[in-house]
Amino acid sequence: MIPIKTGFQLAQQGAETAAAHADRIVPDCSTRALAVFLAYAEHHSEFTTEDVIVSAVTLPAPVELRAWGHVALQAKKQGAIVSIGHCCAKQRKSHARPVTQWRSLICQAVAA
Repeated sequence: MIPIKTGFQLAQQGAETAAAHADRIVPDCSTRALAVFLAYAEHHSEFTTEDVIVSAVTLPAPVELRAWGHVALQAKKQGAIVSIGHCCAKQRKSHARPVTQWRSLICQAVAA
């Protein structure tokens, strides 16, 4: 019997494939992106991956935006973030599709 993969498993596989491709084009791309993601999480209590991408000016133009899914999953596995639900994407080209909203567990920002 052929094993049936869940939607999450397929998404995870796709994110890993996109990250591997990005790393072939730009060496250490996913490692550098994870560092940017974690730095963002240190200063923002709640955010989306889209917010991180927009702020990632120190990285070369993304080879494949789907590679950021792998980066977010790595941050989650490291215990830096947790999902708190979904919100609408902000970028016009995303057509307000639902995106994961993250809560940082490493945020060091002081509440005003």
